[in-house]
Amino acid sequence: MKVLCGVTMISLALTVTAPIFATSLQEANQKKQELEKSLEDSKTILEGLNTLKSNTDEYIAALDEKLQAIEEDIMSLEAQEAAKQTEIDETQGKLKEQEELIESQYDSMKKRIQFMFENGNTFYLEMMFGTESISDMLNKAEYINELEEYDRDMLRRMEETQNAIEETKNTLLTQQADLQLLQQQKETEESTVEDLIADKQKELDSYQQQIQDTQAKIEENEKELKQEQELIEQMKLIEAQRAAAAAAGSVSTSFVYTGQQFIWPLEESHRITSEFGYRTDPIDGSTSYHSGLDIGAPSGTEIHAVADGQVAWSYYSTTAGNWIGIDHGNNVYSVYMHCSLAAVEPGAYVKQGDVIGYVGSTGRSTGPHLHLSIRVNGEYVDPHMYVGY
Repeated sequence: MKVLCGVTMISLALTVTAPIFATSLQEANQKKQELEKSLEDSKTILEGLNTLKSNTDEYIAALDEKLQAIEEDIMSLEAQEAAKQTEIDETQGKLKEQEELIESQYDSMKKRIQFMFENGNTFYLEMMFGTESISDMLNKAEYINELEEYDRDMLRRMEETQNAIEETKNTLLTQQADLQLLQQQKETEESTVEDLIADKQKELDSYQQQIQDTQAKIEENEKELKQEQELIEQMKLIEAQRAAAAAAGSVSTSFVYTGQQFIWPLEESHRITSEFGYRTDPIDGSTSYHSGLDIGAPSGTEIHAVADGQVAWSYYSTTAGNWIGIDHGNNVYSVYMHCSLAAVEPGAYVKQGDVIGYVGSTGRSTGPHLHLSIRVNGEYVDPHMYVGY
């Protein structure tokens, strides 16, 4: 009886346990499949984001090239506008001289007409009857002819001056129309720059939105860190080469930094949009190191050398855009990133205050600004210690 009960209990146990085990195994397999699918989906998303990232870099480089060409067009239009304004000023000066001349001619003619009105023909009769000889009469007759010729000449010159005035006025109208056209072209180009930067901002915003909740955000930070490190390595290499050349005497430089106070690089803006040092991402809370000051300013704003020095480098980078480094001596460098255009070449000597470039949004930038860094002995330092503010 006990054996039977035991067999019965075992049978019941097997009967109850088997479905539970089978169900758990099915759930585990299903969960595994879901995890594998989720992982596969994540990999697909990451691969897609990495592809987009590559395309975004190409897009930014192409867009920056277009922006640089337009900035050059704007500068050309500004030069033409200034030249045309000079022409207008000269034409207006010429018109003023002509108007003063005809006014003088008119005053002289009025006096002549008044004299003739007051004396009439009696003047000529008195002259003719007052002659003492035929020779005297002929001389006076010749004099009368010369007076009449003088009157005709004055009228002719007044007519020529008046015609010249009308021609000058027409020239002035044409020049003013040309100036207006140049101004309209410049406004169109500036509007195009704003539209392109807006498109660039939209592209980067769209990309940023996609990577916020994925591992690509981490990969992006790692890539930016790598790019930043590459920039640092490039700067260190240039700095080391210049130091070695100076030590060997193969490079002569008159720049020896003695603690000179640097000037602020932008006369038109002191608006700092990002400070030097560590900062926290407002979206994901990650911490990153900012190697300089970001100074917001309109595209095309002049960038001035903070101190005397020699241009150590000036070229385009996908990360820094058009960027410039100036050697101030004694291992002190100032660095300017994201320029729309660079106005100096490597090796050029610059004075404090010289225009070396123009504010832009090239490289990994989402709006017009200048990134200013100061490097001392191969390390970044707080720019505030040198440029103030």
